[in-house]
Amino acid sequence: MNYLKDVYQNLELREDIKILEDYLKTVYLKQGISNRSLATNLALPIPIVVAIKNEFKKIGFIKQQSGIRLTKLAIEYVEQQLGYHVFENSLVQKIVKNDFSLELDFKFELELLQKIFSQRPAADVTLDQAKATPETSLHRALLAVQNNSLLGKNILCLGDDDLVSICLGMLLKKLSQKVAAKQAKITVLDIDRRILTYITKIADQYQINLTTKEVDLRTKAEVELRHEYDCLFLDPPYTMTGLELFLESGISFLKSAGQQTIFLAMAAKYPEFKLKSQQLFTQLGLVIKEIKPAFNQYEGAEIIAGQSDMIILETTAQSTTLNRKLLLAKSKQKARPIYTGECNIKQRLYQCKTCGQIYLVGSQSKFETITALKKQGCFNCGQHIFDLKRSNLKGDN
Repeated sequence: MNYLKDVYQNLELREDIKILEDYLKTVYLKQGISNRSLATNLALPIPIVVAIKNEFKKIGFIKQQSGIRLTKLAIEYVEQQLGYHVFENSLVQKIVKNDFSLELDFKFELELLQKIFSQRPAADVTLDQAKATPETSLHRALLAVQNNSLLGKNILCLGDDDLVSICLGMLLKKLSQKVAAKQAKITVLDIDRRILTYITKIADQYQINLTTKEVDLRTKAEVELRHEYDCLFLDPPYTMTGLELFLESGISFLKSAGQQTIFLAMAAKYPEFKLKSQQLFTQLGLVIKEIKPAFNQYEGAEIIAGQSDMIILETTAQSTTLNRKLLLAKSKQKARPIYTGECNIKQRLYQCKTCGQIYLVGSQSKFETITALKKQGCFNCGQHIFDLKRSNLKGDN
């Protein structure tokens, strides 16, 4: 019997059916919760929460006893059908309530991650990579628990130099009392083969079940992955064109039915960029559920001041249709540059101090850095000392 479907049809809610699943999971983790607290947890008006409770009462799922509680039938449903029987619930409750400590509750995992992160490939700045701290990546994985986007979900990491996939896998192993591999499907798509190789190596070493695939979103649509995923982690390039491409591609990978979650790490750039970003969200039928300022911390990453915001987005019924129209329109356009080094082409002219020969140094030049030019030396006289003549900055994304 499809209990949720029957209840949903009786209620005629504007919200997605997923809200009923969230309701049951919240009561399961917080037996005796009040209507007011449920309304706060689910971001619903109290009358709607009461209406849901009454419908669940009719099918024997809810009882009123020192607050709202699940019946034995409902507990069995949450554990068997929604998969919560495999979880260590006391820790899940702490995570959901945001009442956990990384240093205490995840001491072993954090120490392990610090070792793993210290050995990951160097950041490729031409791909706008920046090394997130282990604490940041683990906090991202914990967000999946807090937003009902981990257990039993198909999760996609679109670009993962921050190793969020590894953190998700470790979190599943810690929380699960049974085989974690059956509780979620984790997929990583990335353009950087070094990152994928390292993720696969770590996953094999620590028995984390995930899949990796080398993908360049600019050249291939990955049609076979369309509408497969419930949840999406994104840390896109720092440009507007990069944000557009990653969001548009990401939405195409999310399931079209229901309300899916996107965890977007985005640098807090100048106001005009933020405005364009919000306009893009609207254009794609996305709603902002929450913004966590300075949530992501990075090693170095001066271009974004060593930090970025976490924006939690949710798809709507219009997202797939709107996104399909955009993708169709852009499929006829020439691929645009998406990385900072491509969009903001910074070049400088250097002159050999001995013979006066001029050299162009910077992005899309023979010598990308003055260090490379000095190492090669002047082609004309062989000397290695150069003076800066002028710089030229093109583009602004």
